[in-house]
Amino acid sequence: MFRLLSLLITSLTLVTAHSRSPVDLTPTHVRVNALIGKHNASAFQCWEVDPPFSISAQPGTVGAKIQNLGDLKGANVVFFNQTASTNAGLHPAPAPQWVLVLSGKGVVTLPTTGQQLRLPQGDIIIANDTAEVSAIGHNTVWAAGSVAAQLPFASGSIPHTIE
Repeated sequence: MFRLLSLLITSLTLVTAHSRSPVDLTPTHVRVNALIGKHNASAFQCWEVDPPFSISAQPGTVGAKIQNLGDLKGANVVFFNQTASTNAGLHPAPAPQWVLVLSGKGVVTLPTTGQQLRLPQGDIIIANDTAEVSAIGHNTVWAAGSVAAQLPFASGSIPHTIE
């Protein structure tokens, strides 16, 4: 568990270190790309996640912005093939969840529009295009050796505003 939390903290640190990251750290909230279901197909949206940041008083992170990830259930880390890229095929999200790219990179493609979202190392997205809202889902291709964390929401959702 401590190792997973260390990887999570490292990933969040990498996100804040890259000014061109798709994750926008506004003064009060995290803005993140979300995969959603719209008209029974996967689509991209920008979400502003609630609750807003808090400021850490914990030794080692004093003064840093902290984002509460909400209650999680069944979190895991996925280690993709070390020698070849992995084409995950068309699939909906297994559950509404955070996806953190801990190392490597991925590309998400929407089959109905061809739109792509590049996921660099350190990126964070929300996958919310479950089978209930997206008939065929999306496709993700992961670079060889990529590692990603999947952190499903215990309640099945996370409070947010659509940007």
